[in-house]
Amino acid sequence: MRNSHIVLPTLVAALLLLGGRNFLAAQEIEIPNPVETPLETRDGLQLKATYYPPIATKIVEVEGKQVVVPKKPVELRETIPIIMLHQYKGSRKDFAEAASRLQAKGHAVIVPDLRGHGDSTTFVNGKLISAAGLKTNDFTAMGLDMRAVKSFLMEKNNEGQLNIEKLCIVGAEMGASLAANFAAFDWSRRQLPGARKLGRDVRALVLLSPQISYRGLPMSKFSKIDKRLPPVTRMQLAKMHREMSIMIVVGKHGKKPYRAAKVFRDSLKLKYPAAANADNGDKRLLLFGLETKLQSTDMLNNKALNAQDDLAHFVNLRLVGKNFPWTKRD
Repeated sequence: MRNSHIVLPTLVAALLLLGGRNFLAAQEIEIPNPVETPLETRDGLQLKATYYPPIATKIVEVEGKQVVVPKKPVELRETIPIIMLHQYKGSRKDFAEAASRLQAKGHAVIVPDLRGHGDSTTFVNGKLISAAGLKTNDFTAMGLDMRAVKSFLMEKNNEGQLNIEKLCIVGAEMGASLAANFAAFDWSRRQLPGARKLGRDVRALVLLSPQISYRGLPMSKFSKIDKRLPPVTRMQLAKMHREMSIMIVVGKHGKKPYRAAKVFRDSLKLKYPAAANADNGDKRLLLFGLETKLQSTDMLNNKALNAQDDLAHFVNLRLVGKNFPWTKRD
């Protein structure tokens, strides 16, 4: 089990060098331990996930001393929820380090084992499913896994633990395709007059080594708006592209993955025009080609590439402090 505390830096050393007046003891903010979280999908899969709860305290200065106090409810409700989706034949363990780092930044993170992977291999009726035996309809059914995960986060939203309307999804290869497909689904849900808000919560995507299509999960469902859809749905998907932020990360020395990432990026260029000043942080469609052959979570977890720092910076830039008001969604 990892250490559940992190010591935040203070001015202790500097104060001692200056004579030690008003010595400030180093304070500790407790980072909750990860929680093993069983979920059940609509088709009866026993989905296993790990949840990294948000930090509920902060350090403030009181009469010249730093003290740990609980966050105010309004502060906790601004917590950004992040879903992390592994690649084919991967598991939630692939994101353990990255999820912990994002949690330490103050976010709430959930990492599921998608159906047929890791510990998500059994239905309530005893039927088994494995990654090697997955068929096209099984990959499509991962949308049910996503709905179960989002329902869990919605409960946490209604408890005031996070803001579901700042939802970010990180996906690796297969997980990237699932992330994009689910975002399109989330934004296309029919809204009944006078009913509670349904969907339209995914605000940011981080896609690691995305492919153009992955066995029942084509990226075109996200990048293209089908003219056969009802007018209201087309309007909602157009609004998704106006408000979504996307970061694509790929190892540029892998020719096929880099080419696929550029094709996907180019398919979105008209929907995500570059800002007039590319250096002002307003670009909502970013492609990072890293100097490596590594891809997916191997690339993310390689410390020399700093991809985890890029991920955290993107979340901070595009979601922290943004005006997506929290609402209770019973």
